[in-house]
Amino acid sequence: MRFHGLFAVTLSMLIAALPGAQAAAQETSPQLQAAIDAWLADDDASALPAISALAASGDAQASLLLGEIDRATSSEVQSEWLASLSGADRTALFQPGGAQMTEALAAAGDTLAEMMLAASNPGAASIEIAHTLLAFGEKERARLLAWRMLEAGKLAEVVTVPKEEPLFREMDWLWWMQGWIAGGSQSGQPEQWVLVSEAKGRAAGVILANWSAQFIAAKTPLTPMLKRVAAALQGRTNGFADAAEREYTEKFVASLARRDPAMRPLGAICKQHCGEEIGACMLEGLRLIGGYGELMPLDTPYEGLIGQTPYSISKKAENNLRRLIRARGGAAKGEPLNQCLGQSVGG
Repeated sequence: MRFHGLFAVTLSMLIAALPGAQAAAQETSPQLQAAIDAWLADDDASALPAISALAASGDAQASLLLGEIDRATSSEVQSEWLASLSGADRTALFQPGGAQMTEALAAAGDTLAEMMLAASNPGAASIEIAHTLLAFGEKERARLLAWRMLEAGKLAEVVTVPKEEPLFREMDWLWWMQGWIAGGSQSGQPEQWVLVSEAKGRAAGVILANWSAQFIAAKTPLTPMLKRVAAALQGRTNGFADAAEREYTEKFVASLARRDPAMRPLGAICKQHCGEEIGACMLEGLRLIGGYGELMPLDTPYEGLIGQTPYSISKKAENNLRRLIRARGGAAKGEPLNQCLGQSVGG
């Protein structure tokens, strides 16, 4: 089933009556806001026990936030404080009611919690789930789900979303790619077109344009230089033809840090110690973590409470990525770590 404009409007109106929407519409308590501020500052020792206590007292917002932090915090990105907890203490912290909080909310009929869980399996998900997440205000979750559905082979469901739907505008990589097909590939200076094209969607759009040339845009492939950029964005940063190709790719990737929210934390990390080598540092970071697709999920856990922009510039976002790079750098197949990146991540 495909959503149409009237149906989407009706969905948005109906959302307000659902349990999850009621939680999102609540005014955040001063206690929860203080805990959120501490969490964004990467002070888990102060933040998480406070959020857990609020969840235990019945705060619906705190409950969903706690559940989503739990689900998003792998061993690779957990803080030292969280890593120091015993298994029993961690369970008590994240499951004050005896169950994983998002799962408990979903079982109780919270629609947003249900959609968040459903979005965790893109291979089984439908585009309707992305529409619903967006109606709840979870833009990044909806955008990521649509991208993951593409990766899972659900091309038709994603690329046929009508342009009048709000979800289409959130799938910035899709309409950027369409711009490339319509204008960029026809330009006399296609690489320059990319550099001055709308920044939103550009990084993922370059990747998608390169990928889609195999299936739906074979007549509009990227130039060889842009193909190299696409490969680097996907973590394949070795085998440059010459110094000029590498320099172009480094400059292109560095420019994304100023415009792409997903790249912002990596750019901030590299800026600390790398000076003129920010692009080289970012390429190394992309190589270690496995590419841009690994940056995309490092979003706010609950956009209804924590906006993506404040999250992306927070110490939490920066340190989560720093910890991820350290964790994966240890398995870098013997290749030396870029010196300035090593200084910036403490590795």
